Amino acid sequence: MKINQILMCAVAAGAMAFVSDQAQATVIGGNLYIPLNIKATVSYVKSGKIAKATITSKTILSYYDYAKGTQLAVGPDQHVYAIGKVTVIDDLTTEGYFIFSTDDLIDVGTMTKYNEAGTAVFDFYSDSDSIDFQDNDYAFELTGNYTYSETDGAVKDGYYNQSSKFSSSNLGGFGYDWYLNEGDNLPLSGSLSGSASGKVLD
Repeated sequence: MKINQILMCAVAAGAMAFVSDQAQATVIGGNLYIPLNIKATVSYVKSGKIAKATITSKTILSYYDYAKGTQLAVGPDQHVYAIGKVTVIDDLTTEGYFIFSTDDLIDVGTMTKYNEAGTAVFDFYSDSDSIDFQDNDYAFELTGNYTYSETDGAVKDGYYNQSSKFSSSNLGGFGYDWYLNEGDNLPLSGSLSGSASGKVLD
């Protein structure tokens, strides 16, 4: 089953993270939400030299003043959400802050095991303005190749165990940080990788 089909069927599969940490997958309402750890590295000019800065998941959560324990996560419909331990707080894709999409170019699999590879897009707009990039305080647009693999267990009492892995190590694009360099877009790099498993609704 393709990653975008899985997510659009509201049994979110795959894990994506710019850097690994202790974030754990969360099942809410029978759907698997995969916490995101974001690290996007932007280059800019400072005192006549090229310097680097990062935008992370903590930067974004702090910007919106979310309570401690809130996480960014990918979930149903391939949207990015703000979640607590047992609740979905906000759908940040519907609200215009994030875009995440994948386009599988090759795939192979059976009913229980599946692999695909293709291109991924991950965009963020702090003020939900994807039209005028520089009307945001922070923004970035990243694209690159990815691979995805999944293993599904047998259905029992309407649920099944799902284990999945998403990886992309060569994302590139551009970003904007009003606090660093007002008026100019900046070169940006990042990577996506992660894995998760959980019992989800059939």
